Amino acid sequence: MALGRLEISDFRCLRSVQLTCDPGLNVVSGANASGKTSLLEAIWFLGRGRSFRSRRRDSLVRQASAGLSVFAEINTVTGQVHRLGAGYAAEGLRARLNGETVRAVSVLAHHLPVQLIDPHVHRLIEGGPGERRQFLDWGLFHVEQGFLDDWTRFRKALRQRNALLRHPAKARELPVWESQLADNGESLSASREDYVRRLQPLLQETVKRILGDVEVELRYQRGWPAGETLLDALARLRASEHQSGVTRSGPHRGDVEILINGVAAAERVSRGQEKILASCMVLAQQQLYAQASGDQGVLLLDDLASELDQRYLSRFMAVLCELPAQKFLTVISAEVLSGLLPLESKMFHVEQGKVSEVIQ
Repeated sequence: MALGRLEISDFRCLRSVQLTCDPGLNVVSGANASGKTSLLEAIWFLGRGRSFRSRRRDSLVRQASAGLSVFAEINTVTGQVHRLGAGYAAEGLRARLNGETVRAVSVLAHHLPVQLIDPHVHRLIEGGPGERRQFLDWGLFHVEQGFLDDWTRFRKALRQRNALLRHPAKARELPVWESQLADNGESLSASREDYVRRLQPLLQETVKRILGDVEVELRYQRGWPAGETLLDALARLRASEHQSGVTRSGPHRGDVEILINGVAAAERVSRGQEKILASCMVLAQQQLYAQASGDQGVLLLDDLASELDQRYLSRFMAVLCELPAQKFLTVISAEVLSGLLPLESKMFHVEQGKVSEVIQ
């Protein structure tokens, strides 16, 4: 899939934007605070129903406006065109697909698989386990058909078990919910472990091309002791967890250990190298998505050139240009990418919230 026509209204500083996007690479230039990142943020909002910069949707609405809207025509590999729209106003988030109202944000995510590389991408390495679980679960949502059902049932069982732990009088109900939690948790964990196994060789190749001759390894940690079933772990800890009311075993405590030459990456590499390594993880995930789905998603890259020196930028762009994805890349000046862009890419310029195509 690829975004074709894109329309943005009253999103941050972007009052009214209409673009026809290239299915490959779209380069967006402009000074700082001109609206470049807001353009990427609007695309992210269309695919995720939220911002990557703020938890408050009302902060996205342009000042003195009643609400915002983002609309796109999405061209599929089968030749179909889907019309996807998302907006936010006083009544809350609203979304539409082909003229019909949809209530689940997962519908937006399904039709617009979007990923991001921005100056905070290093959090994937040095941040908490939640960052890495979200990374894995995005990939599984898009390539594993039963993942969403497993995840939804697991989260429901987890909420029920935590609630029962806080009410000892209802402890007799715990085994029923523990059985469901264990079944879905084991399945969810197995899917994550298999996904990490499939991602590993793609990541190693990407790292080799950009960072050079280093060995990278991903190790999935499932969230309960090896050699023990999740059901046994839940039963073993039940008495101690009554006091806290929190389930401490399961895939909601899972993590991915990231090693460089056998050492934890967060302890070995610099902040700049962390950003490159985390970016490589996103690029590898995009490759895996394309292989598994036979389709391409959307990759947003914010201010990439300012994060990389010329050597790494050249290597990164070589990988990026081959990547099976529609790319939106922001830069202060397109001159920094001179000689690194394919001829068929599109150029846009943003100035004071207005976006115009640059004819090459």
